[in-house]
Amino acid sequence: MGFGTTPTVYFGSRTATVTSVSPTQIRATVPVPDPLQPKTIDVRVKVNGHLSPAVPVDEFTHTG
Repeated sequence: MGFGTTPTVYFGSRTATVTSVSPTQIRATVPVPDPLQPKTIDVRVKVNGHLSPAVPVDEFTHTG
């Protein structure tokens, strides 16, 4: 299926910078964490108007 257009990657409510896109792979830079959000957040990808669901396997934990 692939990514088609440039995807948007969300870490919680923050938008990541997508630095690399190919038909099947993306690279995103983790944004500075929002101090009001919990340390463990969902990572979601929006492509062609469709947002990936929030599920336990997409969780990311900020450290430091």
